[in-house]
Amino acid sequence: MSKNADTFLHSNPGLYQIFKSDPNLNMAKRVHELLIWGQASGTILDVGCGLGNEAGYLTDQGYKVIGIDKSLAMISWAKEHHINTVFCAADQTSFQFDCFFAAIYSVGSSFLYNISNEEAICTLQNFRKHLKKDGMLYLDIRNGMFFFTPEGQRWLAEELVRSVVYRGRSVQLRTQFSLEWNHQLLLRDYCWLIDGEFHQCEHLKHRLFFPKEIELLLSISGFKMLKVFGIPAPSSSGFLSENNQLFEGPLTNPRMQVIAVAA
Repeated sequence: MSKNADTFLHSNPGLYQIFKSDPNLNMAKRVHELLIWGQASGTILDVGCGLGNEAGYLTDQGYKVIGIDKSLAMISWAKEHHINTVFCAADQTSFQFDCFFAAIYSVGSSFLYNISNEEAICTLQNFRKHLKKDGMLYLDIRNGMFFFTPEGQRWLAEELVRSVVYRGRSVQLRTQFSLEWNHQLLLRDYCWLIDGEFHQCEHLKHRLFFPKEIELLLSISGFKMLKVFGIPAPSSSGFLSENNQLFEGPLTNPRMQVIAVAA
């Protein structure tokens, strides 16, 4: 398992909250809608829980939720801010619980830290081992297809710059994306400036997956894929269409969402 999950943002949860702002908890509401749609009844596992916002929200809705994350700083923050939810430090490939979950979800591209096929299968098999039969899996990940679109090509060509104020100081993130084609890797060069001065650079990797590839990996690991879609975006409201069906459409958005069940 790649160690690049331990980033500057993950080590600074307060700053992470600003950069990944979701004040309306749309991501949490998306997961909640999905659990209702899938009639998930029982304990839920949040893999890569980060700040714990989704797990905390679901707890408030009456679910029993466990959140895991590799980052000790994130787990500490989550425990402090969501006191009614269980959180523990664990890796998605090797976590162990003596129970079966009704659903497992992993949002924010946590699954993409599985760089190789072997790592991805190992993680999916661990998910399957901990799910009830017909238990649900929801993955929210970057969409490999997106980088073939004009907008995706623009992301690769331009430097993305974002500045925020954190604890009275100016924090700027300059991001440059590139692709390592042979290994389907998205390379993310992050350069951090604090009060206009260089602080540090990070060179991070995400594995990119394609729809049929994900379907095959899921099948190998004991899952049946039900849906793969990009619209609406995971952080937007309105998960279901007017006739209570999942949205579908061409996978040209930055995000790819996958729903599968344990076979």
